[in-house]
Amino acid sequence: MDCFFERFPGATWEIQERLHVYALPNQKVRDVVTEYHTLLGDDPISQYGLGLQPADFLHFTVQMLRKHRSEVTQPDLDELVTHLAKQLRHVDPITLQVGPPQAGVHAVELWIAPDADEVWGELVGHTRTAVTNVFGPDALPPLGPNAVPHTSLGYGVRPGDSGAITNAIKQIRRPLVEVTVDQIHLLAVTQHPARGCFTWEPIAAIPLGH
Repeated sequence: MDCFFERFPGATWEIQERLHVYALPNQKVRDVVTEYHTLLGDDPISQYGLGLQPADFLHFTVQMLRKHRSEVTQPDLDELVTHLAKQLRHVDPITLQVGPPQAGVHAVELWIAPDADEVWGELVGHTRTAVTNVFGPDALPPLGPNAVPHTSLGYGVRPGDSGAITNAIKQIRRPLVEVTVDQIHLLAVTQHPARGCFTWEPIAAIPLGH
């Protein structure tokens, strides 16, 4: 496990409240993640180099923007919401099958069945179109991992043993949890590198398929 917030220059943000579009999990996913958090003990940073993402702030990243709340106006945000709503009429609700976590180099991510990859890619594509229509293409980083759904229960904050994390979390296995994504959320996101997590303030929720 290596530090998620040092994996490339700029991985730790100079300005917080960065605009993101997320889909959010249901309570079943939050409950399962809480079980895994419990297995990782009271101080997973010291033991594993892993910070835990609070269950209330779990998320599936659709798109990060190169824009921060402090540099946009309310009319800008209103226009973005309007364009997102227009684009996302073309995307029906998406069903995700969410499974057990896997320890990687920089984070512990929940496995997600690939059945929804194609329609998720459509969701990301329409979201990127909406952002481009409002802020231009420079507001978008490269597509990266957003092309497929992903969510993390924790992020690396210092070097640690991914094998030890795997040994801890494999003590339990739960059936796949079904999550229906029928809306996305525009949020102002804040990093907490020392804690290894993200939190946010909500801006708007936009339904899919309407």
